[in-house]
Amino acid sequence: MIRLLFLSLFLPSCLFAQESKDYLALIREDAAVHPAVDSARDMRLATLRLFKRHSLYSEVKAVRIRNGKLEFVRNEMLRLTLGGTYSAGYTFKRAGALPTLQQDYAQGRGGPGGLTWRGAETGEMFSYGPALSSLEYDGSVYPYDADGRLVPSGSGNGRPAKAYGNNLLRNGSLFNQSFSLSGDLNSVTGNILTFNVRLGHSNEQLILPENRNTSRQLDVKLNAHIRRLELRTAYLLHEDNFTNSSRNGFLQRVYRNALLTPASFDNNYGSMAPAYGGNADNPRFLLENNGHYFRRQQQGTLGLLLRTGSFNLKAVQSYEDVNEKANESYMPGTAGFPAGAITLRDKHDRAYFLQTEARYYLPRNNSDFNMEASATYVFTDNHSTTGYRLAAMEYDYRRSAGNLTLQYDIKYNDGNKIRAGLELGAFSYFSNTTKDNNLFTPMLNGYFIFNDYNESRLELKANLSYRQTATELPVNNSLAYANLLRYPVEQVNRYLPNTEVDGFDGLNLTKIRSWSAGASVMYKNYVRFTADIFRQQTLHDVFPLAVGDRLELRNAGSHLRKGIELELEKMSSYRNNAFNTSFSASFTTWKHTVTAVENGYDYTPLAGFSDVYKVMAKDQPFGAIMGSAWLRDGSGRVVIDTDGFPTVAPGPKIIGNPIPDFIVKLEDHFSYKKISLRSTFEWRKGGDVWNGTAAVLDYYGRSAQTGEQRNTSGYIFPGVTADGHPNTIPVEFYNPLRPLDQNRWVRYGFGGVAEDYIEKGDCIRLRTAELSYYWNLKKIIRKITLSASVGNIILWKTYSGSDPDLLLFDQPNTAGLDFFQLPSLQTYGMHLSLQF
Repeated sequence: MIRLLFLSLFLPSCLFAQESKDYLALIREDAAVHPAVDSARDMRLATLRLFKRHSLYSEVKAVRIRNGKLEFVRNEMLRLTLGGTYSAGYTFKRAGALPTLQQDYAQGRGGPGGLTWRGAETGEMFSYGPALSSLEYDGSVYPYDADGRLVPSGSGNGRPAKAYGNNLLRNGSLFNQSFSLSGDLNSVTGNILTFNVRLGHSNEQLILPENRNTSRQLDVKLNAHIRRLELRTAYLLHEDNFTNSSRNGFLQRVYRNALLTPASFDNNYGSMAPAYGGNADNPRFLLENNGHYFRRQQQGTLGLLLRTGSFNLKAVQSYEDVNEKANESYMPGTAGFPAGAITLRDKHDRAYFLQTEARYYLPRNNSDFNMEASATYVFTDNHSTTGYRLAAMEYDYRRSAGNLTLQYDIKYNDGNKIRAGLELGAFSYFSNTTKDNNLFTPMLNGYFIFNDYNESRLELKANLSYRQTATELPVNNSLAYANLLRYPVEQVNRYLPNTEVDGFDGLNLTKIRSWSAGASVMYKNYVRFTADIFRQQTLHDVFPLAVGDRLELRNAGSHLRKGIELELEKMSSYRNNAFNTSFSASFTTWKHTVTAVENGYDYTPLAGFSDVYKVMAKDQPFGAIMGSAWLRDGSGRVVIDTDGFPTVAPGPKIIGNPIPDFIVKLEDHFSYKKISLRSTFEWRKGGDVWNGTAAVLDYYGRSAQTGEQRNTSGYIFPGVTADGHPNTIPVEFYNPLRPLDQNRWVRYGFGGVAEDYIEKGDCIRLRTAELSYYWNLKKIIRKITLSASVGNIILWKTYSGSDPDLLLFDQPNTAGLDFFQLPSLQTYGMHLSLQF
């Protein structure tokens, strides 16, 4: 008992040790050599020293005396812990708002004899024919309809004409699942090994038929700790397979032809999927057996980390290899490509990344201050090749770049109410593709925190930052979308993005100067209000330009983005934290203006078509929409021509600003015990959108508007005549006895007058809502979570199109341009997660 008492006084953790026979034998053996004095007095007088320094918190395997010193043998037993998750989800998708079409009038047009139906064999593209209610079938053998041709009622077989829906869209779905296994290998001295393996798979059915996307993922991560060295390794393998790529706007082409198909024509009839008109495609013809595919494989690895006491060294490296192969060809007989167009595209990207960091923690003379100095160097080496098989075109881009950041940090903490910090730094950048390297530019970040939660229960924060950086366009991002700028809207069927930029060399760096300031106040850990001001100036920005038959990169100009963001957060708990609520509301507004343009590049097109596009123009909003407009007098009144219709102004004009006035976001979270509900609302106010979809539907007579208004007569357009007098000339929107090109919608061409189709993008939507419930278990499966979610199911908008947030052919910088984008999706999902 005295031996146990002695050990318990010296090392409390020994109270938890078990007294074994081997342990007692060791003590007795040592006692024979060094007899123990069995009295309290002699124990107090005895001098005992440890053989070496030991951690009092380590588990003790044994105790022995060596050379008169007491030695504790540490337990080196390893401990492995495992855990993981399995999750699976199914999401049902359906198309949101669709354009409203007229289903009352047949394919055809007017003429000397009045309205006449014209079938597909005539090549007719317009739906300005007679009312379907005035037609019937003749029962003849006709390759485009099983019931025969359409004839005036009373002259056929008595079977009335019917309107075909041609509803191409279907319900979509997404099933995804993933399995993740994590493990930690530990000893009493700390963590030795950490690993994570993740497997993922998804299968998606798009809302367009004959379209399926699949994805597979494998991620492996391994971290090893060897003394002060931490080795990080990882490997990832991602594979994506798409039935059809839409890099060339293929899916939008399919959707466009479905919407433009006349109500009197059935796209589903005929084994060869004939088209309804001479410059049209049957969607079935485009989708079925087209040989399309898109495959992408991505692989990557990464490096190591070294840490030492007050001086840390870190080195992280990675290598990524991405292969893409795609068939984007058009079959012979496709509208715009009667002989077909072969596009077999291969892309191979290789990227090496190295980041090294040295950080030194300066000795402290004052316990309230911490200071550290760091130097970070990042090196990247990118190689991207793109080839078009059978076209003998290959593009090869290479860039080696590096940037160095020096930083000195000072942190103050009085241990009570005040914390503050100041970060000073400098940034430099160089590469082998730029014309001018960036020498050291300054960086500054400061913050101040006052926390008096114990007394006034108040927390105040303030921060200020300034930063100058330099950048270049990534060489592995294709800019072939700029080919669309070569084509007017009417020639969209000819669009092929098969020309890449010539190169990335010889340009000035794009430099970014940004600063921000913010402050927040929190009361009782219950409500917080935050205000931020930001300003970012981009100098010598680079954009792809269509020059002849080539794409070239140019430093086009500079632009300034500045604004404010306000946020209010509120948290509440009731009934001993059984019921919790949180709410946040944010308000963001900004202006984005072009401040300067390079010589010869004012009004440079950024994205869109050659006749409706977003532009960089000095003193105008960045990305302002430009296109045809009405001629106006000095007072802004529309000038009316002698025939009573508005006059088109010569040349394109700026007709819209796609930047919204503000965006408000609301996020709610309610939880009661194991039930949780989250939702996100968004309100977007302002921002112009060009509705090119409506323009083309009007032109061909397929929109609901043309069906409702084509019989309008005696209408007087508001405006003034050329001599300044108010217009008094009545007009008919569509007189079947006159040439079709004099009709209200056809007279202005394929895309109409762009200004006439500028609409406001105001909308309020429920972004997401999720309801979840979980069970805690004590067996192999520790937790089960089941959730149900919806997305985008509520959308109130002033915009007549599908959704004002969509992008033109999914291209960058195209917000505000809508041309037969696939409709936004409403989603309904279930998700199961098992944690073990």
